[in-house]
Amino acid sequence: PQFLVRSTHSLMISSLKDRFAESLKSNEEQGRRLEHAQKVIAYLRKSLAEGEASQEKLRGTVRKVQMEHERTLLLLSSREEELERLKMRLVFLEQELKSKLDMDLMRLALEQSRKDLSAVGTELSKLKADFSDVVPRIQFDALELRANRQAEELAEATDALNKNRKHLKVVSEERDFLRDENVKLRADNLDLRRTATPRPNWQICAEHFPKGSAKWKSQTKLKTSREKLQILLEGFLGRRLDLDDGPAEYFQGKKKQRNL
Repeated sequence: PQFLVRSTHSLMISSLKDRFAESLKSNEEQGRRLEHAQKVIAYLRKSLAEGEASQEKLRGTVRKVQMEHERTLLLLSSREEELERLKMRLVFLEQELKSKLDMDLMRLALEQSRKDLSAVGTELSKLKADFSDVVPRIQFDALELRANRQAEELAEATDALNKNRKHLKVVSEERDFLRDENVKLRADNLDLRRTATPRPNWQICAEHFPKGSAKWKSQTKLKTSREKLQILLEGFLGRRLDLDDGPAEYFQGKKKQRNL
């Protein structure tokens, strides 16, 4: 039993030693890792400090560039204004030069026009002197042709005037004849109005016929006015009449007309 206890203790001690050795190794490894981490942290801190310094330097550079850009913009604006003034000056000078050239050209044109006017005046005076003595042949032919044409037009107008006068005479005679006919027709119309008998309203007679309107229509169909009058009197008197005996006391007209 003591041997077993010793063996067990030995094993436990050996195991503890191994664990202790492993712990030492682990501690050493962790120490190395910690040291490495500290170095990395120190490097990062250094890099961060350098980055902040570089960033600050970069910010300063950016500010300088911005200031330089603003100065450049101001300079560019001033150059543009100066360029615009130069353009306006150039346009003004071009207009001045053009006006000066135009004046020179106008002066030359005026002198040439005066020379041409003098030459034309001389030629016109010569033509007037020649025209006062002799009529040009071309003008004479034109006047002769115009006179012949006007003579032909005058002859045509005279012929047309004579025809119109004859036509006016015929129209005047027809007008006088129509006036006479109108007077005669008016006189005949007045005579007819005085002698003509008004036409009876047979519709009213049918309404008051003693035997009724139907009997009236059947008896007076295709009858003359004289026959209708005889039927109407016979209806009221109740006996037959003969209107052919004796002369008629009203206008009968030249021809009987049937009332269709």
